[in-house]
Amino acid sequence: MASPEADVASLPHVTLIIYGRDDQAILLSTSLKFLHLIPGSQLHDFSRCGHSTQIED
Repeated sequence: MASPEADVASLPHVTLIIYGRDDQAILLSTSLKFLHLIPGSQLHDFSRCGHSTQIED
């Protein structure tokens, strides 16, 4: 993670975390960490998608 956990945890916005199951750059564990750090966040994961989930699906 490039940002300190305290900064991520203090985000005041409802946050949608998108994860492609075939992502070779970001691990699922990183997305799960964001999910647990950001209050009110949601994680949606997509099969048959990599790092560019918003383009691929």
